[in-house]
Amino acid sequence: MAMKPGTPIPGLDKIYPISKDGSSRAPVALPREEYPQWVNELTRPLPTWRSARMRGRTRAIGT
Repeated sequence: MAMKPGTPIPGLDKIYPISKDGSSRAPVALPREEYPQWVNELTRPLPTWRSARMRGRTRAIGT
């Protein structure tokens, strides 16, 4: 879910209410290069249970 830099993150405006002076606002999205590398890996789907089991990474109970 890519967002343009500077876009307020939906839902966080409820957590960060506007202060009396108006200085505090909801956090905004940053440019992609300002995030750590692992953030890019969050969009990669996880392996299915079957594929993980076939590779021997996971063992089912009783096998």
